[in-house]
Amino acid sequence: MLFDFIIRGLNKVVGDGTLTDDECMACSNRKGAITSCVPAGPETPSRHLSGKQVPPGFIVVRCDLTEAEAEQFCRPWLPEPQFTWESLNVGADRWRVIVVSGLVRARDGHGGMNEGRGKGFLDAWGFRNQDYLPNRSRGRATIFWMATSRGLWRQLSNSTFAEQSYDQATGEHVIRMDYGAVRPNKDDEVRLTVESCATFVAQDAAANIIDFSITRDQAKALFEEDVQRRLDRKLALRRWRLADAEIDRIAAAGGYEEMSAANFRLHMTDVLDL
Repeated sequence: MLFDFIIRGLNKVVGDGTLTDDECMACSNRKGAITSCVPAGPETPSRHLSGKQVPPGFIVVRCDLTEAEAEQFCRPWLPEPQFTWESLNVGADRWRVIVVSGLVRARDGHGGMNEGRGKGFLDAWGFRNQDYLPNRSRGRATIFWMATSRGLWRQLSNSTFAEQSYDQATGEHVIRMDYGAVRPNKDDEVRLTVESCATFVAQDAAANIIDFSITRDQAKALFEEDVQRRLDRKLALRRWRLADAEIDRIAAAGGYEEMSAANFRLHMTDVLDL
């Protein structure tokens, strides 16, 4: 299947003209980064790129690849967080979480789960006793801390929380939220928010109080989902790029080339190998 790869032909000038991103070797502003990939065909605008209608500052390479391979070359370089949970105190439902990235560049550690990436989500979810390595973020928290954190509740996090019960065997916590100080009389809104991430138990609208239950497994899963969302939003990196020499050659010839699959694979570089 034919695909058109739109590839940046120059470093994008940002700010004072320098790439300050600490992972600029892989960022989407860098020369050689694939910015998009579209099937080539008469029904797509990319069909007309062979008529020299190449976007300024870019080149276009048309190549016959399988859909799966084309998707692979367009894949971003995002951290792949991996989680390890260690029980510290069952009676208090206290846990240590260890988060590492499964996609780190060996040469310089880019992509590692260091303090710059880990502190934000550990703080948001109530983790204490934090410590960090180049590819490890670690902290301790009880399930109650996690279940009452701003990482989970956002705008409701300034509510007052009190644990009503804890079943050690099932890991279920029943927690009371007093939202009068932050969402007074917003009872339906608060209930919808609660039901989006926990199990509704009861509500006293007159007192601005709602009870919900959440298990330790639910809390851990919600934490992991939030970490993934935060990392996906924070980074927009490109894992593959075309060699600079090929960029220059194609740009000098007009900015468009139909390349064999073998040559395309040969000249594409995985930034993890740089």
